[in-house]
Amino acid sequence: LYQILSPYAKYHPLTVIPMCLKGTCRLDDTFNKSTILTSEVKTIKVEDSDERVYFVVAAYNAGEGRIAIAQKLAKKAEENYLKWDIVKNI
Repeated sequence: LYQILSPYAKYHPLTVIPMCLKGTCRLDDTFNKSTILTSEVKTIKVEDSDERVYFVVAAYNAGEGRIAIAQKLAKKAEENYLKWDIVKNI
């Protein structure tokens, strides 16, 4: 897509916003179920949609693998791995 558009089109809001929305929708799906990312890393379903927003935004910025690992570590530490306020400090 970028090859056929002008060099600056990738910075235009009409180009960027739909791609960001697609990415966040995919991440919402990823944290709305247990999703296998690698043989050792998987997300843990966050049923509360209000809470899941925090996981999605964090995954958008840091990557879903890092957030899934933080969930796993919180669970291992017997912390609430479904609450972002807990997971973000792991």
